[in-house]
Amino acid sequence: MKSMFIAAVIALSPLAIGAAQAGDYKINIDRTLLQSQEGLTEFHRDLKREARDICKSEGFDPRELARFTACTNDVVDIAVGEVADERLTAFHQGEEPAIRLTRN
Repeated sequence: MKSMFIAAVIALSPLAIGAAQAGDYKINIDRTLLQSQEGLTEFHRDLKREARDICKSEGFDPRELARFTACTNDVVDIAVGEVADERLTAFHQGEEPAIRLTRN
């Protein structure tokens, strides 16, 4: 299992300032998850869950919900960029990742 640090994610997302403290967030990546559609779905779901924890909603009024949604989207975008995996990026963007066939 490989690990990756996303340094100061909150600092990169101006919408998150005040919602969480800037700092380092560790994401443990099992790169084998990124090789299947099910694994991509699971990993992306986990990124979204972590982003919601980082951004912390403070209420349910429309302005807060808009801030929270923008913050979580920013944090997930940053995390996907930091992971730098073509299939994850395509999945995140709602595209079908290219299937590559090779002979062993």
